[in-house]
Amino acid sequence: MRLRVKSKIQLTLGTVPLHSPFQLLVIQILAATVLAQTAPDQPAPMSNTGAVTWDDRMGHSYVDGRFWFKAESPAASIVVSVSDTGQYLAASVGIRNLSTAETDVVPGQFELNLIAPGKTPKPLAYISPESVIRSLYQSLDLSQVDDAIAAMSATKTETTTSQSSGTIDVNGPEIGHASGTYDGSTVTTRQVTDERKLEQIQEARQQREQTAQNNASDVNTNGLRATTLEPGDEIRGLVFFKRERSCGSRKGCTLQLILPVGDTTFEFPVSFNRR
Repeated sequence: MRLRVKSKIQLTLGTVPLHSPFQLLVIQILAATVLAQTAPDQPAPMSNTGAVTWDDRMGHSYVDGRFWFKAESPAASIVVSVSDTGQYLAASVGIRNLSTAETDVVPGQFELNLIAPGKTPKPLAYISPESVIRSLYQSLDLSQVDDAIAAMSATKTETTTSQSSGTIDVNGPEIGHASGTYDGSTVTTRQVTDERKLEQIQEARQQREQTAQNNASDVNTNGLRATTLEPGDEIRGLVFFKRERSCGSRKGCTLQLILPVGDTTFEFPVSFNRR
């Protein structure tokens, strides 16, 4: 039977302006490096099945408005923080192999469950770094279609006024000779390309392309992928899950992050509350 402890830390999220939703997560990974050097406040209790459930007697720290949790077993040391990027729920994870044997780390086996009273836990799908990157570029492709449509309608009305004057002479057998003068203006309108609008569309497109490339680079560099840790080795990275909309509401949500590492399963209860 797994040991389950009900006490939780309430993770309160403030609003942080970001150029990229992944930049703060990269900073959090760096913070994990520091936290990984510190021992837990209390050794993690383990059940007979090798499960460790975090509680508030274990290691935790508050960095940049987010809680970091740490748990440790004889086999591994884990430090985690869960963030809402607005597109995904992302776990920043640091893992160190404390055993004398190789330890497998397979992010695809990690779980993030939505916990609601009286309901069966709802699994939130794991999303690989490659899928996140593909989604970024698909969104960029769709925006380029919108840009093409906007460029086609980037026109303005051009008005031209021309002045004309002169004398008219008319001769005929019945009217004889007649003459007169005229003086007036003619206004002509037409639709022409609005070069300034085209420049603005292109500038916005280039900015989106740069943002997508930066985000894709962040995910590619920091996304956690399956690996085998030698004794004493450690790894840090981001693990993405499908976003639960309620986590962004004022009411918030309660999650359970489950990380199987080697022969040990670590469980972290996390609650999101918005100010």
